[in-house]
Amino acid sequence: MKIQYLVAGLCVGALVIHFTSKNPAHADNSRCNVSTSKTFPLTIEQAQRLQIGIGPDKLDLRGRRGDDGELKVRFCASDDARLDAMGADLTVVEGVATLELDHGGQSNRTSGGWFSRRKSSYSYFEVKGDLSALFAVDASVGSGSGKINGFAEANAIVGSGTMTVEDIAGPVSLTVGSGKATLRHLGRFDIGAIGSGNVDAERIRGGASIGSIGSGSAKLADIEGEVNVGTIGSGSFRADNVNNSVTVGSVGSGGVVVRNVSGDFTLRSKGSGSVSHDRVSGKVTVPNR
Repeated sequence: MKIQYLVAGLCVGALVIHFTSKNPAHADNSRCNVSTSKTFPLTIEQAQRLQIGIGPDKLDLRGRRGDDGELKVRFCASDDARLDAMGADLTVVEGVATLELDHGGQSNRTSGGWFSRRKSSYSYFEVKGDLSALFAVDASVGSGSGKINGFAEANAIVGSGTMTVEDIAGPVSLTVGSGKATLRHLGRFDIGAIGSGNVDAERIRGGASIGSIGSGSAKLADIEGEVNVGTIGSGSFRADNVNNSVTVGSVGSGGVVVRNVSGDFTLRSKGSGSVSHDRVSGKVTVPNR
């Protein structure tokens, strides 16, 4: 399985790679019979944007003061053959870094049954980044897990996995399929769509926008700016402690709950779903149906 990480920017940077030898170890993950690692130095002079995509892997990126930083990629596998088939490479072209992860073209699987010993064949990556807080980060997560903390900007796509985004100074954009996203301490955020997944957001200094919610849910708390939601199908939306107005375009068979809003609450269209509002200081506009 090959996952490409695209990044766009200004200069081509040379990368020094440190490669450690394989060693059988469980380390801090019980499913890591054999492992190896690579370290990629990455400075803000080389690239200003980092885009990373993972599948069944783990991602942990943290911003810090200073211009220097590095990405550490740990390879974990069930056996030497799976480990030897894995690969990782990072390049920087015109200010954007590209990381390519290769699982060796094999999926993770477990064989065996009632009367035979179960045998697992797997491989995955653990990517940890300690980078300048000036970076903008674009990340996609398949069935794995990701954390992005302390950068200038963040954009994320979440499939069936999980993503946590915290302490981002600038804008945050997100799309969620069937997975889960947690957002904390952000300037503002825009969510294009939530399918059957879940989003929890709190302590947002600016506004919040959600294009659509299918059968999933969104829970927002402590929002300083305006909150706008486009459409809600059979899913649910809840907003607590909004220091501005809340506007919802439409709700089908789903539910809307709004509490402690200093501005207006407006719902433009309602199907068979439920609507509840309490302690709204401004005007409340809700259709009878």
